[in-house]
Amino acid sequence: MRKVMMLFFMLLLAVNNLPAGDAAIDGKKLDLAKKGLMQTLKSDNFGARYSALHVLLKLKSDYPELNLSEFNPILVSMVKNDRASVIRVNANMAYIYINSDELSQRVKVSEREDAVAFFNSLYGELNQNALAFAD
Repeated sequence: MRKVMMLFFMLLLAVNNLPAGDAAIDGKKLDLAKKGLMQTLKSDNFGARYSALHVLLKLKSDYPELNLSEFNPILVSMVKNDRASVIRVNANMAYIYINSDELSQRVKVSEREDAVAFFNSLYGELNQNALAFAD
């Protein structure tokens, strides 16, 4: 548990130290944040996985030009295999979000917004625009 909390704390520090908005992204910090996110998404800790999904979408929201497709395999695995149904649902929405430039422009993660509020707004947007995002 202590290892998971330390990993999650390092992940939050790495993501919070990325410059927001239009500023250039430091490659080393971005790589550290991505590595931490990957490890946290694979964690046995429900809360860590839940929060890491939110942090991943915050990264896409702040930097819509980022290609986060390297997370696709882990998200697909979470959708298919996670023990928690809410994680499976949120991982599916995360997969859609990071692969849609339009959606990441329409639904932004607010600075102090909690994960539940964000995933609810994302679900609402997907429902309202079901035809627009259909394959």
